[in-house]
Amino acid sequence: MKGKLKALLTCMLFVGCIGVGYTYITKQGNKDFSEDEKALEGDTVQYYGFHCLNDREKEVYLYINDCVKNMDSKTSIPKEATEEEISNASEMVRTDHPEYFWYDGIGKYNGIQGFNGTPFQLWYYPVYNIEKNQKELVQKQIDDEVENIKKQIPPNLTTMEIVEKLYQSVCNEAVYNKEANNNQNIKSVFVNHETVCAGYAKSMQYMLRQYDIPCIYVRGVHENESHAWNRVCIDNVWYWVDPTAKNSLFCLFDDTFMVTQHYQIDKNFAKGVLEGY
Repeated sequence: MKGKLKALLTCMLFVGCIGVGYTYITKQGNKDFSEDEKALEGDTVQYYGFHCLNDREKEVYLYINDCVKNMDSKTSIPKEATEEEISNASEMVRTDHPEYFWYDGIGKYNGIQGFNGTPFQLWYYPVYNIEKNQKELVQKQIDDEVENIKKQIPPNLTTMEIVEKLYQSVCNEAVYNKEANNNQNIKSVFVNHETVCAGYAKSMQYMLRQYDIPCIYVRGVHENESHAWNRVCIDNVWYWVDPTAKNSLFCLFDDTFMVTQHYQIDKNFAKGVLEGY
């Protein structure tokens, strides 16, 4: 009895915050992630961020994604996960899901650690930018604005023409404002109409998905400042698009232009179709 009590008393609670081969444990209590995992593994573009992760990070992604999708307050995550792995997984959940306008990849984690340094359990607590009871209203506001944009897209356009129209629409939806509130998601564009590069790029990704046009949200550096833009596939050719530039004319960039203009992709994104850039 004394030994058990000593072990209990020597357990430690540890906490942390994150900003933004293993066999998957695809069940959490009564939840089964196998279908989610199958969908994620089967699409290397829409779920590009997931495919940038190592095996343990992918496992953490499954837990966080399920939690955020339902706006749950917390989720258990694999107890072996490191702070870096939790951070990478949460960022890629945000990367792959522009529809999660309530989540900007930010969360906290804590756990109980035994006297021998082995963690007993880890929990992740997403930080949401709106209350759960506001989600339905904001979603309707976004849906209404998106439908208005789609009504302005004529039928029978080529893929290139659709991308151009959506680019112009996203650029015109919001003014650039570094001081804009809640500026990292599509709500800032379609509802608040004030945003920064992340909001533009997430909105471009969101709109192109309405037309099944492959589009990746990319994070990195431009002119020595943090930046976000897009990689878009048009007729089987990949181009770069930067809606934050808000050019009066629609512009697609090739790789040479991106290098000469000092765009540099974050190392966590430089895989798959972005490898080498």
